[in-house]
Amino acid sequence: MGSVSDEVSAFAFRMWRRARGSARWEPAARLLVWVGDDDRAAPARLSWVTRDGARSALGFTPDMASCYGHRQDGGEVQELRGELDDRPAPDTFAVRGYEFDTETTDLDTGDAAGRLRILIDDGSAAEPGSVEWSSGSGDARSIVLLSRDVGDLVSGVRASAEHRDADEVAANLLRDSTDKWFAGQRRATLEFRLSEPIAVDHYVLTSANDAPDRDPSAWTLRGSADGRRWRILDTRSGQSFPDRHHSRAYRIAEPGPCTHYRLDITGNHGSPHLQLETVRFLVDDGFVGFRQPAGLIPAPYRGTARVRASSEASAAALLGGSAAAKPGGTAASTLKSATAALAGDATGSTLSRAATPFAARVMRPLSAPLHSAPATPAQPASSPSTPARMDAAPEIQPGESSPWQPGGSWLPLGGGLSMQSLTSPSGRFTALHSPYEPSFAVRDNHTRDRVWISDSPSSSLLCLGPDGDLVAWDHHGNHVWSTGTAWLGVQRLELRDSGELALIDADDAVVWSSGIPDVPAGYAPRPAPRGSTLRRGESLYGQSLTSDDGSTVLFHDGRVARIIVHGRTSHWDEFPDTENVLILDDDGFLYLRDLNGTVLHQISGPGTELVVERGAAELRDDTGNLVWTSCPHSQRPGPVRAPELAQEAALTAWFGALIGDDHCVAVARDTTPREILGQLGVTPVAGTWTDLQRHRDATHPDGGTIVAALAVDSHVLLLSDDPDLPVTTLAPWVATVRQQDQDCGFAAFSVHRDGELVTELREFPHRRKGTRTPEIATALTELVHDLDLRTLLFRTAGIVPDAVELGGELLGGVLSPKPELESASAAPLLVIDGWESMTPLVIRTDFTDDDAWNRVIEQMRSPWMDDDPVDPHPITDPRLAGAPAEQVLHEVCEALPQPATPGAIFIADEVTMREPGHPLLAVTTEWDGRPFEDDDEEFITQFRLFPDAAIEISTNLDLANMDFEDFADEGVYERMT
Repeated sequence: MGSVSDEVSAFAFRMWRRARGSARWEPAARLLVWVGDDDRAAPARLSWVTRDGARSALGFTPDMASCYGHRQDGGEVQELRGELDDRPAPDTFAVRGYEFDTETTDLDTGDAAGRLRILIDDGSAAEPGSVEWSSGSGDARSIVLLSRDVGDLVSGVRASAEHRDADEVAANLLRDSTDKWFAGQRRATLEFRLSEPIAVDHYVLTSANDAPDRDPSAWTLRGSADGRRWRILDTRSGQSFPDRHHSRAYRIAEPGPCTHYRLDITGNHGSPHLQLETVRFLVDDGFVGFRQPAGLIPAPYRGTARVRASSEASAAALLGGSAAAKPGGTAASTLKSATAALAGDATGSTLSRAATPFAARVMRPLSAPLHSAPATPAQPASSPSTPARMDAAPEIQPGESSPWQPGGSWLPLGGGLSMQSLTSPSGRFTALHSPYEPSFAVRDNHTRDRVWISDSPSSSLLCLGPDGDLVAWDHHGNHVWSTGTAWLGVQRLELRDSGELALIDADDAVVWSSGIPDVPAGYAPRPAPRGSTLRRGESLYGQSLTSDDGSTVLFHDGRVARIIVHGRTSHWDEFPDTENVLILDDDGFLYLRDLNGTVLHQISGPGTELVVERGAAELRDDTGNLVWTSCPHSQRPGPVRAPELAQEAALTAWFGALIGDDHCVAVARDTTPREILGQLGVTPVAGTWTDLQRHRDATHPDGGTIVAALAVDSHVLLLSDDPDLPVTTLAPWVATVRQQDQDCGFAAFSVHRDGELVTELREFPHRRKGTRTPEIATALTELVHDLDLRTLLFRTAGIVPDAVELGGELLGGVLSPKPELESASAAPLLVIDGWESMTPLVIRTDFTDDDAWNRVIEQMRSPWMDDDPVDPHPITDPRLAGAPAEQVLHEVCEALPQPATPGAIFIADEVTMREPGHPLLAVTTEWDGRPFEDDDEEFITQFRLFPDAAIEISTNLDLANMDFEDFADEGVYERMT
């Protein structure tokens, strides 16, 4: 439900309350009231019921100088009275107000009834669920505020702790039952993943069946568009639940579209354990009610929520920006850009993205999970003044030089299907990938029966990789099914007129087949659509259309018809309760008909063709004029800069499948493969990656490093299974991504010019250098996240490697194995035994004052969040006397390597011992200890804190509730609670 977008002034009342039977009035929370539209309305009577069941009613004097009424909350009844406050009312509409476009009806004829604004803020946490009011003239209105539960979009929940033995797990929080989630600790984190970005307006927590002292009392709700960058949405403390199985709703002041929500519970009511029954996320959905003018009959009254005024800033904040920060940008344009980016549109890395021409060659995206098939080069968008294309595009046959066509009969190496189809040349058979069961199947369009069903479970993408393996991937990027045909020479996937789905090699031999089904003779009942266009006389049944740029799919599986933009359900769908066909009939009308021909829905018409464009489907007449569109142009996503790239997760998975978990990918400018390989000392041979692996096995039985090079225009793409391959001096300009540890996902991106490091970005240890270099800065603005390093590599280099070439012949060779170093390295200086996560690790480097050290330890033991003292883990090794922070960090990380390293260490140095309050030095472990250079971007690696705050920082960092920089501020950090 939207909040009021313009600045208005509400009535503000100083309030008092009195319990029934008492003679004493006590001060109550200030009351803010507004009901009406642009003019400040003066109600004569007002009553409301909050979402937790409390009822309030007030009567106002005609001049609004005072009010009197009552409140009932459970069994408690209170009198209320108030006086108009001379102080101006704060602008709380953005937090507690609502705004609607309304309509009223008489005899089922809808009439717009203007704008309605409501604000009732009595200081309580609960929001109004229903409101009634009347004016002095006797006009009355009554409405019920509606909410929509988006729990069906929650695809998963993860908890930092749960009780699996009793099945009291986080998954119970999503179920409509009394089963609960239980954690054996007072602090815990719950993270919810949604299948699409949703701007949640409020959330509901429900207490579990027993032990009220386990109920959460304090928490922070955060939201994220990518699961990495988080924004605080709501913070609560001092909360309680009056009964078991009791639900309390909490409003989010500034919602924004998020795919991840994280609830960090930081306290309860005294128990060492936590529990909850359910967590629900809701969005406001307007209102229903009635309005009754004085002396007349009541009429239905409905409202549609307006967009929150704060949503623009919220959406931009989720992307780390704001309208004000962008020259020439407006709040509206920022919201549009932010929303598009959250849908994967403004960055060049989306779930469904087509290739575009680049450097006079067709550059196809890498075949990978979460990326749809490459499409034809982008064509100029048609406009109403441009004559529509009337002739049916011919099928592109395998082996021709023209690009692959969506909806054709074959799929090239590197291509994929995401809610898309292949149709045999005659139109008799269609193979459809679907998010529903079955995930991938072949249908006979004559009988409408499925003649082959794959063993693939639910998947988000079916992809023919450049290695020739047909693979189904789930939405996490995991293999869930494949044909097992990697490196067997597969060149394409064909759907034949026999109903056979076959993987074909370069000699047209079948490498894998679904088999030829036994079907009756006959033909498809109607012509099969191809590409992006449905023409008169054509229909969709278990088929799809794809826009020329590959961004938008009109999907039909026999029951559901919907438009998918960038892999996400978009703005238009139809789902009758029966099987149906989407037909552009001979009369030019677009219908949904059941299988008997009965019209279920006449969508629009007459028109000549239905064309899927970027972001919408358009029905056009024979002059090209627009008859109907599923989405206005103003609401469609905009284009992105070429070259087009796969999503970062797709690139990571693709390179991991081709090269291995540890690898190096580099681009060297203005050189050739032979020059690069010669500098590395490699004797070049031609072949596939598999050929190079066999060559290594034959020539270097003890192992060795594979190096392969591919010419991309005047540059070279270099691939190696050695992440430490020395490539920085191979050309005047070299960019690299080194994957050191696939399990942890840590990678590093760097750019070298003339052998000198000019740019480096690493996730761990954290480092940012040279991001202000123009080509790097431009590429970073187009990424979902600045640690999407493989996407950054190709954006910076300006190339997109061809999947066919990567799956085919490379020029490469094998380097001899590295000589193993003698194990002569000294043992770590420190031996740290018994340290436990969330326990402050404090290292002493100044040994001049034992009394000061003892005071530091005693202050660190101060109880936090409960009455028990906190025992830090002290390290007192005289060999660290006077050691700088870099050395101390190095020694700790040697003794406690990842992932056992704490989020921060605390150093008791000379400043600690001599300064009042003994401030410790906190140092983040997400730092490699190397000193900064002049051109490094600043990021916080250390700050001072008082010793009793160490437990708060250590716990939150190890739980991943907060980041290191959240605690750093000017001066010395003090404990919050």
